[in-house]
Amino acid sequence: MRVKKTYAEVIAEWEHLLGGAVGVTELTGLTNQPKLEAILVRAKALVLQQAEQRAAKQTATKELQGVILDGQDIARDYKAEVRSRLGSRAEALVRYNVKPLRKGTRRKSTPVETPTPSPTPGSTPEPAPASGTVAKKDA
Repeated sequence: MRVKKTYAEVIAEWEHLLGGAVGVTELTGLTNQPKLEAILVRAKALVLQQAEQRAAKQTATKELQGVILDGQDIARDYKAEVRSRLGSRAEALVRYNVKPLRKGTRRKSTPVETPTPSPTPGSTPEPAPASGTVAKKDA
């Protein structure tokens, strides 16, 4: 059996309870009826407020995204102005989160050594023929 109910299910249940008591003479004058009616009105108002705030949050989020994009464009232009004013190679650019152009250091290229296979015991490696010559075998 399902225990948890959504807000909409609870409100619908309260409306059903109060609607069923309308016109029934035995149920007139119940002490909790006005309390439940007041709580029902308050719950419906809060559900509407929640929906309005959800919409307001979505609107604020979209507006914030637009402001962030505008700010990024302006910040990029600002950094370009700083770079142009101070010079592309000025170390002072670091203070503004702008990377200065620096001389690149060249790395020395080290030749890659290919390991030579070690001969296995009991076998002698045959010498490689000179280029352009064909090795003759004794028959």
